[in-house]
Amino acid sequence: MTKSNDRLNHALHNEAVCDYLELKVDFADWTITTAFYASLQFVSYKIFPFEVAAIGGKKTKIESIDDYSRYKSDRKLSKHELLADLVEKH
Repeated sequence: MTKSNDRLNHALHNEAVCDYLELKVDFADWTITTAFYASLQFVSYKIFPFEVAAIGGKKTKIESIDDYSRYKSDRKLSKHELLADLVEKH
């Protein structure tokens, strides 16, 4: 299954911003924020896309945490909790 480089490019951009902000002592909070968002993008790039079983034996392609959240709509978990579950499985 092919991966889109958009997510990877977004992660690399966020990481570059994080590295830049780390040099500026006045922006420690933004350094942490950009590091967090870069990590989410790197994790999402690694995990997605994947296929899951669907009704009738067909498979459904899950391309994002939004897709997975809709697929798992019976579970009352936040997207962050769902992503944490996927990280544990992968």
